[in-house]
Amino acid sequence: MRYDDIISGLNTVDEAIDNEDLKNIDENLAYLDELYSGVKPTERTRMARLQVAKNESDLTNEELEPLSEYERWYLTTVFARGGFLTASELYLIDPIEIDSNELSDMVSDLISREMGLKNATHKANSILRGIELPSQIDILSFSTTESPLFGKFVTSKIDIKNIGDDTATGITAKLKSKTLGVEQSVTIDSLDPNDSHTTTFELEASTEGTANLTAVVETENAGSLTETDTVTVRTEKSVVNTSLETIISLEDLVKEELGQKGAKRSIVSKLNAASQSLNRALTAIERGQNKQASNAIKTAMNQLESLLNSVNKNRRDQITESSFPHRKVVNHINIILEHLADVESIK
Repeated sequence: MRYDDIISGLNTVDEAIDNEDLKNIDENLAYLDELYSGVKPTERTRMARLQVAKNESDLTNEELEPLSEYERWYLTTVFARGGFLTASELYLIDPIEIDSNELSDMVSDLISREMGLKNATHKANSILRGIELPSQIDILSFSTTESPLFGKFVTSKIDIKNIGDDTATGITAKLKSKTLGVEQSVTIDSLDPNDSHTTTFELEASTEGTANLTAVVETENAGSLTETDTVTVRTEKSVVNTSLETIISLEDLVKEELGQKGAKRSIVSKLNAASQSLNRALTAIERGQNKQASNAIKTAMNQLESLLNSVNKNRRDQITESSFPHRKVVNHINIILEHLADVESIK
């Protein structure tokens, strides 16, 4: 039923695109994201079983064809999903930048692919159900705390599943990072067919910049798997610098879109005031004056929140009658506020 729900959701998005209804597009994209997150583990498991079946079983050409057909539909559909979701997000940020007709064509193409994948799934499952596969472990996901602060703890989770028909034994899940200088391991006695297990690791973000992480799952009877991930460790200084760069780019955007209009001077003035506060915060951070830095960051946040309220209040006035990219400005300010909230209390 999930594929039917996906196709129905895509049709609803297509109708919202025709009506230029950004709110409904946004809500239905969130619904589609939920559907896709539900179907992805099943699809990945099916692909893993399919690969084992092709490598480990004596299949006839007649049996191999449905599996190869599923593989083709799966790869092209997943690629099309990514392109559509990316284009949709860009359309929500700035509808002028993306042609709604082109987006609608992408929906039609994706609906056709989802239907093809649905049919291929039924054929592949009919073959896979008749095959006894050896015990096989799959890493369903490997996720890590996004952009942690230096000195804080990073949380990594490894989700594994036994996609075979036999119990997997002697399982060890490891997390390694040469960059952060850690290696941790957890032993899992066994995992029955179709059972899943989540292992959680915590390690300190002890190095500024990009850190490489490697997840390794080893078993006695089901081989081993490796997944990699990266995490960017931030400092208070890097967060403030990034926020400053975003404010400067917003100033340029406002100047370009509003020309000489009075609204431009007001918005640029408020952005400039926030920039000055963040520059004071940078100076205080470099001098080790944590209290002053924290106060300056809080001042910048108050200035940006005031600007956000002002932009929202005037959304239907002279600003939006121009080509002012309201959604883009609001989104960027919200992102800046979210990042600054992580470092407003420097200790």
